[in-house]
Amino acid sequence: MGLDLKSPVIAGSSGLTSSLEGIVDLEKKGAGAVVIKSLFEEEIMHDIRKTVEKDSANQYSEAYEYISNYSRHHHIDEYLKLIKSCKREVSIPVMASINCVSAEEWTSFASSIQQIRTIPVNKMKRFILISLAKC
Repeated sequence: MGLDLKSPVIAGSSGLTSSLEGIVDLEKKGAGAVVIKSLFEEEIMHDIRKTVEKDSANQYSEAYEYISNYSRHHHIDEYLKLIKSCKREVSIPVMASINCVSAEEWTSFASSIQQIRTIPVNKMKRFILISLAKC
């Protein structure tokens, strides 16, 4: 990928890379780059189903649609906040990771992440989008 790394160690998507604190700690311990814990479409869908099942009043399609949109946007917003925090706080390359089961969501998630970039793709050194899409 043409990255200049301080170290050959790259921390992969895991619980260690799911928080700013964890990523800062990995940088301090010598990681040359990190892959942020993946944003999983399946987890978002699971949260939506769990919320709808807990409350029988959500049997209306409008309620399901509202919960779906809210949950989806909440998960994506939290992921974007983590990316922005990492871009501010660490000097090593930070890579996002997306795992979707549908082509529509993959492009939507990727577009959301791409919008927070401040550097053109061909000049990016610190932030890279990696896709683990299943579609």
